[in-house]
Amino acid sequence: MKHKGIKGVSGKKARPMAIVMHRMDRIGGKSLPPFGAGVTVPRKGKAAPRKLSVVRITAATAGELHGSILSGFAVEAIKPVAIQLDIPAEELAGRVGMSRSTYHRKAQTGGTLDALGSDALSKYASLVEKAVEAFDGDKDAARQWLKTEQPGLGSRVPLDFARTTVGFREVEKLLTRIDYGVYA
Repeated sequence: MKHKGIKGVSGKKARPMAIVMHRMDRIGGKSLPPFGAGVTVPRKGKAAPRKLSVVRITAATAGELHGSILSGFAVEAIKPVAIQLDIPAEELAGRVGMSRSTYHRKAQTGGTLDALGSDALSKYASLVEKAVEAFDGDKDAARQWLKTEQPGLGSRVPLDFARTTVGFREVEKLLTRIDYGVYA
């Protein structure tokens, strides 16, 4: 699939999601092509597939990530993050400000999210990554934590609380405290 070039912050042509959405190979940390996190990929020369780890939204610089968010992520980037959160893609689309029908239409036509939706999606992907890190790589424990009421958030569910910037920061702070063993 050929992507239409978009001028990034650096002035170079960039693919909207190719520079920001990567699947990371659990063993070597080697970048693989974007999209489809949680799927199995056959190893070269071997029949046995391997599982891929957490979807990460990255860029070489904060400026490139900023430019990609402003340009808008491809709508298909919602699905891998939703898989990592173990929620329906339609639900995550709603959390990033897109109706179910708009999500399906844009997913079929190859549409993009607006800047606010792309920003929200990058925050949810960041939370997944931070939660998995805080729970020492246990994706199931991280997912469960993100979907369960937490006393440190006033008995609110982290995924719901993270809908606002203030809430996102509080969830991020709580995950940092958990990671460092300072939960209280």
